[in-house]
Amino acid sequence: MDIKKIQPIAITAFVCLIMVGIAVNVPTWTVANTATVVSAEANITAWKDGACTQPLNSIEWGEVKQGQTTNTTFWLKNEGSDPIYPSWEDDASYSHFDTDMYYWDSTYEHWWWWYGEDFQLEPDETVKIKYEIHVRSDCPVRSHNWTLTFGY
Repeated sequence: MDIKKIQPIAITAFVCLIMVGIAVNVPTWTVANTATVVSAEANITAWKDGACTQPLNSIEWGEVKQGQTTNTTFWLKNEGSDPIYPSWEDDASYSHFDTDMYYWDSTYEHWWWWYGEDFQLEPDETVKIKYEIHVRSDCPVRSHNWTLTFGY
């Protein structure tokens, strides 16, 4: 075989191997996260389970990679004697995280984005909640802690 024909193929193969090696060795960092869950009002409580037997006091996200999105589900319950329109806020660093909350509508079997007082909870009623965080790619590599507060 002619050496002039083999040389471009060998160079191309060598360059491809180097590019694969670089892509595989790009570091990804992980960020440890914890959210403390509090109720601003006595009549609204957060639970790990739908039967409301395990109180939700904190959310341990564990290590989440920069650029990754993850979520967790839990339940809110109206412990009062009057209907309420629940609300939420968190103090996660918006320069490092994006957070979203969704509530499950069992009538339509659909997750709805929850951005305010969007739904009513009757006394003793529960609703399934999905809390989602996105760790931005420029988030510092360290532990991050914030508070998630429910009210109405």
